[in-house]
This record gives sequence, structure tokens and C-alpha cells, in this order.
Amino acid sequence: MRRGKTRAAPLLVIAVLAFLAAPMRGGAKLYAQETPASISPAATPIPITYAAGTEPAKAKDAGKKAWRAIVTGAGAFPFAYFYTNLVFDSVRFVSNGFNVQYAPWPFKTQYSAEVSVSETFIRLGVSAGLSAVVGILDAVVQR
Repeated sequence: MRRGKTRAAPLLVIAVLAFLAAPMRGGAKLYAQETPASISPAATPIPITYAAGTEPAKAKDAGKKAWRAIVTGAGAFPFAYFYTNLVFDSVRFVSNGFNVQYAPWPFKTQYSAEVSVSETFIRLGVSAGLSAVVGILDAVVQR
């Protein structure tokens, strides 16, 4: 029983810290007498100009784009791997004269020809490249 309590202690500490930190994340709150216009730092529509090299919005935007590209690429990898295997299996089936031993995935049996280790790495590389292209295209095309 003692062992279970020691495992639960770190989780309890994390939960308490998350509960205490939750009000701090709210930031500035608007009260009934305040309006967004009264809090606004700029009274004119003229944008703030920054000195050379001090453009924080662009740096944050680039980091968000990079993160989005990584996440989208990682999310696209399983789909890219599935379709890469389907295309490689189909091409191998056609190039071997429609031999049943080389049938693509849905029609494989226990007697089908095995895929070599080098071809498996080629398939993984192609699907990783395709998912990277999808992630980069998403980062470029996004608004």
C-alpha cells in the first residue's frame, strides 16, 4: 500500500501546481467599466514601428510556422507510409508480371514474397520525405 502512495504523490503535486497556476494564465481581464478602446495602447490606427532587428511578431510567427510544419509533417507520416507501401507493392506486382506472390497489401497471403530490408528503408525514406513536403507546404500556404 505504501508503494501506491509514493506513486501518487508526484501526480498530486502536479495537480495542485496546475490548479494554483490556472488563475495566473488569465492575464489582464476586462472589468465592467473598462472597454477595449480605453485599454488600447495606441489611440491611432498608425502601426508601431520597431527599430531594426527588434520585430518580435515575426520571430514568434516563424516559430509557430515551424512548429506547425513539424506537427503537420508528423501527422501526415502514417498516411504517406500507407500510400507509399501501396504504390511500391502495386509497382512490384506489375513489374513481376502480375505474379500472385507479389500481390499488393490487401491481397497478400502467408506465401507472398517478403520485402527486403533495404526496400523497407527506401519506403520509410520516401514516406518521410513526402510527409516533410506536406508539412513544409502547409507552413508556406497557411495564412
